[in-house]
Amino acid sequence: MSYLYFAHLSVFTVAALLCLGSIPRARSIKHDETREGFVAILLTCSLWAIGYLGYFLLPTPEVKVASYIFGLIAALACVGAWLYFSAAYTGRSPRQAPYPRLIIGGFLGIVLVKVTNPIHQLYFTTTWVTEPFPHLALHQGILHWIILAISYVVIGISFFILLERFYHAGASA
Repeated sequence: MSYLYFAHLSVFTVAALLCLGSIPRARSIKHDETREGFVAILLTCSLWAIGYLGYFLLPTPEVKVASYIFGLIAALACVGAWLYFSAAYTGRSPRQAPYPRLIIGGFLGIVLVKVTNPIHQLYFTTTWVTEPFPHLALHQGILHWIILAISYVVIGISFFILLERFYHAGASA
């Protein structure tokens, strides 16, 4: 096993274990919605890391791709959890977000795009490579970049929500 391969496995293993190990402490947060959001962030981040571990460790290309897609879905859920947490932390009830059906429909639509990638291959394609260590290399497609851009816009909105609250509270950012 190469050192670089071992480093990849170590980083994702440590990330998953730290996130899972932090959940009991996060459950002590007193505000319900903030606690739920933070626990969801930790859980989805750990699932994301576990998806990548499967991508590196599982034996066949088909199960590697399935594990990678699982990780992609967890990453998307993590974006939603971050937005939920940011809203709750700043006193906005995430349960009263506008257009909940549109949000859930958008999430499920993106999940459908990711799950059906083996058919349309517009999200990513794969090839087997041997450098820097033998693995299934990913080549991101146009849908990946579009969905990534949307995710970053949502993350940016949540940072704006936090910064706005800090500004009004008189805290320096």
